[in-house]
Amino acid sequence: MSQRKQSRRDFLGASAGVAAVASVLADPPRAGLGKPVVKELERLAPLRVTIVSCDPATLARDLRRLPNYVLERVQPVDLFPQTSHVETVALLKRLS
Repeated sequence: MSQRKQSRRDFLGASAGVAAVASVLADPPRAGLGKPVVKELERLAPLRVTIVSCDPATLARDLRRLPNYVLERVQPVDLFPQTSHVETVALLKRLS
């Protein structure tokens, strides 16, 4: 197993004893949130999730994969002027 995967598992496993996770900030690669990350978000059930996405299509797909959350706010951010690339920050709140 790679060091990166092991470190991620150690980090996520350390949160197992936490009563409640208040928020998670995700900045996925262009491919979006992977299925294991979505599964871990379901397990952790944070009150809020913030996703910073560089691809609106994968952001839309990721939002559909999180049915227990409602999109509270979305903000495009033009970090690369004079190009077609736009970062999007989405704030989600867990449904009660």
